[in-house]
Amino acid sequence: MRTAHPNDGRLEQYRKQKLTPEEERSLTAHVQTCSFCATRLQVMERLESVLDSAAADSLPGDFNTRLLARLAAERQSPEPVKPVQPKQRFVLRPEIVNVMVAAAATYLFVASGALKLVVALDQASLESQVFSRLGAAVKVVGQWFGSFN
Repeated sequence: MRTAHPNDGRLEQYRKQKLTPEEERSLTAHVQTCSFCATRLQVMERLESVLDSAAADSLPGDFNTRLLARLAAERQSPEPVKPVQPKQRFVLRPEIVNVMVAAAATYLFVASGALKLVVALDQASLESQVFSRLGAAVKVVGQWFGSFN
């Protein structure tokens, strides 16, 4: 953060020749010895030059007249304002969600190998492995379903 220089306000007055002759001589001597103020003064002069040239070049001479005429014409015959339509949100119908969850659960059941365990009918391994794989499947379906929100 830059700290304020004692001559910050006086430089603008100096540029616009609004100082007394004594103040002007004093500030001229200061600018010759202070690189900060000399640079700041150059930047102020360049900025004013750029702004002056941009303002002169940017608008045609009859701009104000044409603008006022157009505004007056719009006041006389305003166009009806169209209501803004809210954005449509993508919403899944419950029937589609149910079918998708059932299909995903079936796929995960078959793909995880739980079907082999059910067919093998080994009670001990069936319970432990089905429940661990079912928990993993529920987690995957929950993550997948959460991606729609």
